[in-house]
Amino acid sequence: LVATSRAEALMYGFETGDISMTRTERISPKANAVSGATNVYRTRTTDFHYLGVNHSNGALGQAVVRQAVSLLIQRAGICSSQLQNYADPALLPVNPQPADSGEAPPDPLELLAGAGFADNNGDGILDYIPPPTRWYTPYWHEKFTPVILVNSDNAYKVSAAETIAAALQAAGIGATVNALPYEDYMRALERGNFDIYYGETRLTPDFDIRPLVAKDGALNYGNFDNEEFEATLTASRAAEDKTAFYQTFSETLPVIPLAFERSQVVTRAGLMHNFEPYPYQLFAGVQNWEAR
Repeated sequence: LVATSRAEALMYGFETGDISMTRTERISPKANAVSGATNVYRTRTTDFHYLGVNHSNGALGQAVVRQAVSLLIQRAGICSSQLQNYADPALLPVNPQPADSGEAPPDPLELLAGAGFADNNGDGILDYIPPPTRWYTPYWHEKFTPVILVNSDNAYKVSAAETIAAALQAAGIGATVNALPYEDYMRALERGNFDIYYGETRLTPDFDIRPLVAKDGALNYGNFDNEEFEATLTASRAAEDKTAFYQTFSETLPVIPLAFERSQVVTRAGLMHNFEPYPYQLFAGVQNWEAR
């Protein structure tokens, strides 16, 4: 093992032959390019890409609207194009995804229509009557024009957010993108100045999403608060069968999963056979390695 204090030193050591194996990020504004003859191994991670929503938003506060938005997103295309084949599509916050039930998904446009969304003035944008609050019952129509907040320092995420906005626009949702530098992006999140945001977080190996969805979660910027959901989540953490939780998550969608990123392990070309690293476990299966 070789300890390095800077990414540049690590890359230099690899290129000079002092280091034979390293893990590098691919979808990053500061991704390190490794040159020379190499073998690259893509590994699954717990690095979760998702859309967070502001649950005080009159439209997005409705689970059925979040379901429709989720169904409109072309995850496979985003993973293969904007995320450069270094991500796996995700509908649930776990990697790998559970087996597909085989059931046909509902039509997102029918979900929106059933929730009262319609283009009432022919301008191509859906509008709706906001749900009642404890203070008043709205009677006016509002356009559904969510703004997607994204960190402008990461071109991959900006491109993915723009692709998502385009898919929503095609369905009559007037989505736009607000790309801000990281500090401004974080300030907007902390103040709740967003409708939707493109988020990324590295989950723990047991895929604990409580920081994202618990009432007091450190990453619960959208102020999701659902005691029934939290109870189901808590129960699922001690259960072998997660089916009930996955069903509840899909119906509630406190956040909208997009993908799990893949990292890459790079070795000198022809270094070894039978190298199959796991997330967080670079030396998994070391007993099976064979030097070339």
